[in-house]
Amino acid sequence: MDVLAVAAKTGFKPETIRRACRRGELVGSKLCGELRFEVADVEAWIERGKYAAKSAPRRDRVDRASATNSLPRSSGGSSVRDRMKRNRQAQ
Repeated sequence: MDVLAVAAKTGFKPETIRRACRRGELVGSKLCGELRFEVADVEAWIERGKYAAKSAPRRDRVDRASATNSLPRSSGGSSVRDRMKRNRQAQ
């Protein structure tokens, strides 16, 4: 198989196939200036790339509106605009 055939089989771009070969992830040989791959090597490369996703425990979602409304606010306005006004007035 050549680079284009491997790309068509895997759905990757040809440059991705060449990069995997340069990295040593995919075994190939160069014949007459073109990369060639054996079907078994391509299938082994695909198998090595597979992984089983582990399901992580889900965190409980927090309602942001209720969480921020329950926070204590400082007196005299707590917005950035109010603090900037106070700082200007103090100068």
